[in-house]
Amino acid sequence: MTEISATSRKLPEYKVKFINALIDSGALKLGADYALKSKREAPYFLNIGGFNSGQTTSILANAYADAIAATLKDEFDYIYGIPEKGVGLAPTTSMALDTQHAIDSNWFFDRKGGAKEYGEATNLSIEERLAKIFMGGVPKEGKRILIVDDVLTTGKTKFDAIENLTKFLPDRKIIGIMIALDRQEVDIHGKSAMEEFTEKTGVPVYSILQTTDIVQYMEEYPEHKDNQRRVSTYLRVYGTQEARVFVTPAIQAVPIMRSQKSIIPACDTRDIHVFEELVKQTSDLEGIGGYKLGFMLSLTYGLPKVVEIARKYTDKPLIYDHQKAATDIPDTAKDFMIINKEAGINAVILFPHTGPETERAWIYRAMDNGLGIIVGGIMTHPGYLVSEGGFIVDEGALSIYRIAAKAGVTNFVVPGTKPDLIKTARDIIEEQGIFPTFHAPGFGSSQGGNVDEVKKILGKAWNPIVGRQILKAENGNFRRAAEELIEQLLR
Repeated sequence: MTEISATSRKLPEYKVKFINALIDSGALKLGADYALKSKREAPYFLNIGGFNSGQTTSILANAYADAIAATLKDEFDYIYGIPEKGVGLAPTTSMALDTQHAIDSNWFFDRKGGAKEYGEATNLSIEERLAKIFMGGVPKEGKRILIVDDVLTTGKTKFDAIENLTKFLPDRKIIGIMIALDRQEVDIHGKSAMEEFTEKTGVPVYSILQTTDIVQYMEEYPEHKDNQRRVSTYLRVYGTQEARVFVTPAIQAVPIMRSQKSIIPACDTRDIHVFEELVKQTSDLEGIGGYKLGFMLSLTYGLPKVVEIARKYTDKPLIYDHQKAATDIPDTAKDFMIINKEAGINAVILFPHTGPETERAWIYRAMDNGLGIIVGGIMTHPGYLVSEGGFIVDEGALSIYRIAAKAGVTNFVVPGTKPDLIKTARDIIEEQGIFPTFHAPGFGSSQGGNVDEVKKILGKAWNPIVGRQILKAENGNFRRAAEELIEQLLR
């Protein structure tokens, strides 16, 4: 069995023993992607159904008993097991509390199918009717009930349990729920599932473990290095504030640009020869920070081929802009990022307009594959936001920046044509403790962005994205056009 000193890990001994047992039994699954009830895919999954022998059941019951004794002591009278997994937990946890901590408690759970409410059942006393509804000791009025279950994802079974107990056992106090693992995730609205459950029910939720305990445990094991990275990355995107703070030192955004200020040519052309000549002429210029590759080249020639040509002349960052990636469903993010990674792309630009879950999924998959991420929410052209006569709600577009910053993204696209919105986006990002680097299109003659105005707002860390002013250079002199733009935009 895997062993580790609880003292060196600064984790309570019962947590260390429980994690050992979870890993050794296979109940804690790592190393792949696991579908959750929330429809997310996570790099870890807990299934305590794997504890199905006398030895493992004893370990499980002792873990619950240790956590209950440590957090609640004897502030309860009955343990209620939620069907189905909680049914076996209630009696075994009660036994472990007695043998390990000298805490005596009663246990009960629902009878399968519930009780009849017709025929002879109508003549039963209250006590007799309750005995037909519940198995085990039925709590008397004034008694305190502790609920036990495995995990809390959507909370549906817990809501149902509280409703059931309140209906049949009024005047009893539900003092809390003890679960095996607090996944420390936020829901689609960015709220903690456990905190929201307590707000709605008034019932606190306790756990034997938090996911950050597992992350902490894995730190000392070389064989778990990749698992620790992936779980930490998942928490950085989907985690509660507490979880994000815990993993932030280990999960830093992939750096993209090599200098604080440079020009990024937007290589939006279908002609591979034009692209090659542009890179060849400009790659050694200090003011060129990287190249933005568009969908026209990738769809015509394939992304690996485009990257191969660029790498003949430069090792500067290659940024793929899929016009606009991350507007598809979350399920497509995984393959998109793998394709970019295998092609040799350094970073991707995302405009996740289809909602918070899509945004988090695409950011997570980019981080999981080691790609740099540049997130945008507002485009340069007029008539884009609702306030401009467009389709996209202003606050929704700004929320894209907020969610990305919370997830640890540090690079953002802002519209060079809309200085007021740049300032608003910057303030939103910085409120999340992020010191951002900005990438701004919109300075060509057709769009008319004011460079001096944008410079005042963004300061040193920004990268103008310029396309047609270089691609349409006179006589194909891309180098001269780039040099003029470097002088104009960066000096």
